[in-house]
Amino acid sequence: MPQRPTIPISDSRLRGALHDMHAIAASLYRTGAERSTRRGCSAYLDQRGVSVDLIEAFELGFSDPQGQA
Repeated sequence: MPQRPTIPISDSRLRGALHDMHAIAASLYRTGAERSTRRGCSAYLDQRGVSVDLIEAFELGFSDPQGQA
């Protein structure tokens, strides 16, 4: 049976922090997509043929064009 390499605790904590950071960013972008629906985000995605199912499956989002988020 192959052995799994041991990961130092500091690397494990870094990976955990990076995972958390990405989860926060994904949530921010999803919120941006929900709020920007009125401003054309949904029209843009619809025009590109992106369904609601794809948006949810790939956790797509939208960034504030002003860069203030």
